[in-house]
Amino acid sequence: MSWRPKAAAHARALAEVIGAANVSLVEDCRCVVARPGAASDVAAVLEVARASRLTVEVASRDRSPDVVLDLARMARVLHLDDCSLLVHVQAGSTLAQLEAGLGERRLSLGAALRWGGERTVGAALASPRPAEGGPCGRFLDACSAVDGVLADGTIFSTRMAPRRATGPDLAHALLGARGTTGVITAAWLRVTRRLPTRHAAFVFPDRAAPVAVARALLDRGLRPAQLSVTDRLDAPAGTVLALALDVPSEVCDAAIGLAADLATSAGGRPWPAVATLEEWLARPWLPDLRRQRFVPWRELDAAWAACPAPAELTAFSPAGAALVAESVTPAAPVFPSPTRAAILHQLDPQGLFSRPERTA
Repeated sequence: MSWRPKAAAHARALAEVIGAANVSLVEDCRCVVARPGAASDVAAVLEVARASRLTVEVASRDRSPDVVLDLARMARVLHLDDCSLLVHVQAGSTLAQLEAGLGERRLSLGAALRWGGERTVGAALASPRPAEGGPCGRFLDACSAVDGVLADGTIFSTRMAPRRATGPDLAHALLGARGTTGVITAAWLRVTRRLPTRHAAFVFPDRAAPVAVARALLDRGLRPAQLSVTDRLDAPAGTVLALALDVPSEVCDAAIGLAADLATSAGGRPWPAVATLEEWLARPWLPDLRRQRFVPWRELDAAWAACPAPAELTAFSPAGAALVAESVTPAAPVFPSPTRAAILHQLDPQGLFSRPERTA
């Protein structure tokens, strides 16, 4: 039997629960796209999928499942508390859209925006990328609680409370799980107040020195909003160490002074193209550089030396940094561990979100 009559039958079943305008067939991918508008719609779609033994993924790139959930209709900010610095946003909102709305209240998501602006909140939480973070932490660390739907249709919300007060936190079964344990429909995120940003950069004649200076800055407690080492900029015969700081001016002056001293002692010199640097660091995302992996400090020097230009080290942290370049092979997902396999079996025994071979 051809795939099309079966897919058309599935589309009709989904149209009955979320409306015909929100369901479509994708012929070249042989799947049905469902666009729910609320968590209850997601649960209804999953009920149809369970009854017909269909597989489901959220915004799948390879379109291998039977049903793709497109959460673009679920892109509203549900609540913003600029006193507690918390925002409750639906998972279909892109990071760029959310940042624009926060900017009107002089708030910000932080450094994650630069590399993930086109991604949705749900995608950034379910499938985090190494570069979506910085010295102040990963984007996942900004998530205080999540709303979601499990494979059996259960709609749930986790609490913003210490674990000892509420027991095991179901959010950790969804965060970073790549959509194999449930669907994230909304999240509570911590945001920061937006301060004036100052930039500084130093150019080095070799590739190793700026990495050592970045490590030295972190070891001394400096936590810039952005810290990158790159040879993608048009710097004459050198590699650039770039910083963006959004701290009070007195602290900023001291931080830039420390960076200048360390850079000078390592053979670097100030890079005067500040306008170019600001424009480059302010880009919401770099769509031509999607290949990235996290590299721990013990491997960072060798990985950076072996990676041909142009490339970039970003999202520096005390543990390491993200290496981003066209030539980088992303690290394979760590699936499944015995614990993960047990969680998958408990939360999705039918294999609604993933077949076992797709999580290997």
